[in-house]
Amino acid sequence: FDVVLNNIIADMESVKDDAPLYFRKPSPDRIDSDAERDNTARITRPAMYALLADLYLWQGDWKKCVECCDYVIDFKKDEFDKLLKRRLQNDVQLFNEIPLYLEKVGSLSGNAYNAIFGEGNSFESIFEISYVSSNTDNQNSYAGSFFTHVNNNQVTSGNLVAYDGFYDGLPTKNTELFNTKDCRAYESIYERGTAYWISKYGAQTVELDNTKTNWKPSYSWRSENFSNWIVYRLTDVMLMKAEALIEQGSDNYEDAFTLINAVNRRAVNSLTPGSGEVLKLDDYKNTLDDMRTLVMEERQRELMFEGKRWFDLVRMARRTGSTRELAKTVTKKQLTNIGGIQIRLADPNALYMPYSRSELKVNPYY
Repeated sequence: FDVVLNNIIADMESVKDDAPLYFRKPSPDRIDSDAERDNTARITRPAMYALLADLYLWQGDWKKCVECCDYVIDFKKDEFDKLLKRRLQNDVQLFNEIPLYLEKVGSLSGNAYNAIFGEGNSFESIFEISYVSSNTDNQNSYAGSFFTHVNNNQVTSGNLVAYDGFYDGLPTKNTELFNTKDCRAYESIYERGTAYWISKYGAQTVELDNTKTNWKPSYSWRSENFSNWIVYRLTDVMLMKAEALIEQGSDNYEDAFTLINAVNRRAVNSLTPGSGEVLKLDDYKNTLDDMRTLVMEERQRELMFEGKRWFDLVRMARRTGSTRELAKTVTKKQLTNIGGIQIRLADPNALYMPYSRSELKVNPYY
């Protein structure tokens, strides 16, 4: 693992600054959707640095991880300043000095979801795999069909559904992960009868009327079974930096919390620091385990159903040298054979994708 990781990092470091900042320069007087797509659907220099930050996080080089994250965050801050000067962006605001989409614009929430996942190639995007609806070659890559299917305007559940512990009880009480005010719960999960469907990527738009006691989510569904798939976006990088800061020691806990809280504040529409916030530093700052729990839970909330969670759990298991927490988390949604799964996951080698026996037989180095 370490040999492969180190080689990838060395390769990336040798070419990281060869990638362009832009594939298409943004228009100086309007929001240019073509430029936004070209600059997020291809590998740019910020994408290189985001990938390097991820690699350094796995390697445990916290300082390098922070440096790479800062490059991406500073790039987005600079882009935001340019938008402000051109008066082109009115639904992005600074949350703890970092520009993020507002959830609530006007009377309804859901704006951040609609920009990031509904429209795609958003201001917050760093790299995403883009699909073009007019290109039939793309339609075999059903990024959204795991979650929801659209057929003759009828929406049905896909191959995967959400764990009910995330949503059950909302919006009248908090769940084990989400606060009642957290827009991400309603944007990611669609309650239908007794089932909890995954709406992230499947929904084209989500609108939340949080003036009502039950929030009354309103969904419009994609007309196709595919959507862009986001690999890296700004809040992911913010939380990678927070994770690296936490591992550097208690002197960095406050800075890490500031990043985590910015992500959470956006989700609960806390537009003014100190007003409407859900997270409190005093609840977490006393121990390393508490701070690790904080950043892992925020990553779970923010990046839910985006293909990140399993790798977060494996990374933490490698770091602590124990698979106990991973096994406990994974088996929450299991109904049968829980003991057998826990026994299997006690072996660290079980965390990795197995090699095919037939491939091993033809490998002369096996």
